[in-house]
Amino acid sequence: MKSNFLRTRIDSLAEETPENVEVSDKIPEGRTQSLRKRLGSNRVSFRGQVSHEKNISEENNETPESEAKSEEKPLLRNPRSESRLSESLSDSSDFVGEISRIGSRRLRKSDRVIKDYVERNQTAFKLFIALSAITLIPTILINASSFLTKSPEYGQIFSSMLLAVKLVTQMSGLTTGIFFLNWVYTELSTEDLVLESGATPDKDWEEYINLIRKETIESNLRSRLYSKLPLRMISRLFGFINSTKLPKFVQIPMMKIFIKVYGLNMEEAENPIVRQYSRMNTLFTRPLKDNARPMDKRSNLVSPVDGKVLSFGCLDEDTERIEQVKGSDYSLKALLGRPKNLEKSLSEISEKEYRKCYLKNPENELYYIVIYLAPGDYHRFHSPADINFSSRRHFPGDLYSVNPKVAAWLKNLFVLNERVALFGEWEYGFFSYTAVGATMVGSIEIYFDDDVATSKAYRKSKADKHKGYYFDRKFEEQQKLKKGDQIGEFNLGSTVILTFEAPKGFEFDVEVGEKLRIGRSIRKVAGMKVDVCQED
Repeated sequence: MKSNFLRTRIDSLAEETPENVEVSDKIPEGRTQSLRKRLGSNRVSFRGQVSHEKNISEENNETPESEAKSEEKPLLRNPRSESRLSESLSDSSDFVGEISRIGSRRLRKSDRVIKDYVERNQTAFKLFIALSAITLIPTILINASSFLTKSPEYGQIFSSMLLAVKLVTQMSGLTTGIFFLNWVYTELSTEDLVLESGATPDKDWEEYINLIRKETIESNLRSRLYSKLPLRMISRLFGFINSTKLPKFVQIPMMKIFIKVYGLNMEEAENPIVRQYSRMNTLFTRPLKDNARPMDKRSNLVSPVDGKVLSFGCLDEDTERIEQVKGSDYSLKALLGRPKNLEKSLSEISEKEYRKCYLKNPENELYYIVIYLAPGDYHRFHSPADINFSSRRHFPGDLYSVNPKVAAWLKNLFVLNERVALFGEWEYGFFSYTAVGATMVGSIEIYFDDDVATSKAYRKSKADKHKGYYFDRKFEEQQKLKKGDQIGEFNLGSTVILTFEAPKGFEFDVEVGEKLRIGRSIRKVAGMKVDVCQED
């Protein structure tokens, strides 16, 4: 088309040429070469056009005589016009070339950014394009065609509204599908922590914990059916949703509903403006104002969390197991696992001998308290005393609900769930601090231990199926925490179990079912009276 345009332009200029201009005048040689270089592709296409026209004329039985007659008319040229035309073409070509170079540089830069992003999300992009082609494009065509065929005026308005609703619904479904596929991709791309760490199974622990699991599953039909549910996968999906930045028109109503249902007191939060929380889990783990939870200075042991007391007591010859609920208990051996200095099998050692492995002073006793965090409670957990933590143990496991209603019929709940146990010492000796995971709360974060990775998929090792795996870490330097210091956080409530050494005669100043707040003393101190607040 460019060559035809040039021929037409040159012919028109030739017709306007005065008669006194000689036909033999030509464009300067240098300008001609420049024009040929710049329009080389056009010249080639022009030759092809001539050849094509020649073939057409042959097919139409045009004789050489007719061609000779057509060639008898001389082609007049205007050198000045052709010179101006070639100069304008040259200038425009230079201008277009410069614009192209500037544009190409910017495109290359933007292409690199886009390319890097696409490479990181390549699978998700492919799935997005595939789903768009399969679902969205045919739907738009079908609905658009049905809309255009409507003749009445009100029918067209109704059809347009229906089309808009359908498109919004289908886009929402498509977005949900992309979100789900992105989660599946994240699941499949996550490495097995056992293979990464090189951990080996503890056969003695595997044998012992599976006996307890068997006891739990076979206790009743409800427990057997409940244990079949994919609660770990559901919890990871829930965690993925909570950690994803959703559109404001979706996220803000969800947050306000959560605040209303669970009665969150946003006035205590460091940032009380709901709109400024970017994700749901940032609302769950919101920090409080500095003066929101004052520490009781008269006591050396305070509540580490906001929650309800499920049980507490002393582990001695009369009470050798931790009470889960009234009439149901579990072993300390199952909660904390095999000590480093234990030579016997866990199945052979008694509870009394096991407790002695941890006591620093044989004259002391071990005490425990179990506190449940509801979804509406403050989700960060703090140090209940001045403690020096020296090691950590992470147990992969199930993620059953820790709701007291479930704990009433599901035996050994807290020793089967995934949990992180911190070991250290305090004023009287041994101290363990166990954060237990739960359904929707698989993620447990310890602020001074970045190696803790909970609620993960163990596709190859099946470590969450109680195969004898746990992850130990001894801190290079003791983690020295003061009373009230932050230790970590849950994503959506859970349970904390404190097991500690104290002199005989130690007394708790709490009641089962009592609602505690961080900083409130949980032991009796001479001359101190504490108000007890029973949960409604």
